[in-house]
Amino acid sequence: MPMTMRRQSGISLVELMVALLLLGVALMGLAAAFTPGRMSIQSGDQATTATFLARQMIEDMRDKAYDQDADELVNGSDYPAATGYGSIADHPNYRRTITFVTDSPAVGTKTATVVIFYKNSSGIEQSVTLSMIFTKGS
Repeated sequence: MPMTMRRQSGISLVELMVALLLLGVALMGLAAAFTPGRMSIQSGDQATTATFLARQMIEDMRDKAYDQDADELVNGSDYPAATGYGSIADHPNYRRTITFVTDSPAVGTKTATVVIFYKNSSGIEQSVTLSMIFTKGS
């Protein structure tokens, strides 16, 4: 009796295994791209927050007196020279330094510099620096 071959439709187990292997390799490559992308987004977010905190401090300084009668732009309780991590309200992963240089860049001016530090996702400390020059009013 002659054997007749029946036509089979569908895929074999070997074909299925190869397809799953290729899909797995593709997904692993895609998953590897997520970590650097997430780290870049987090780093940008931290830099934006640090810039906001520095700008907020500079804006606060603009409301202080710096004229012939008073100079409120000094390191002290309002503007400590340095703070540690956890000392900035609602931002425990940031710290700052504030410096004032009198008669810089010219007589009758004062340069205020605020530096905000933060640690990136790799634990490396980074910083954002903002400076503003104030002139003495009359």
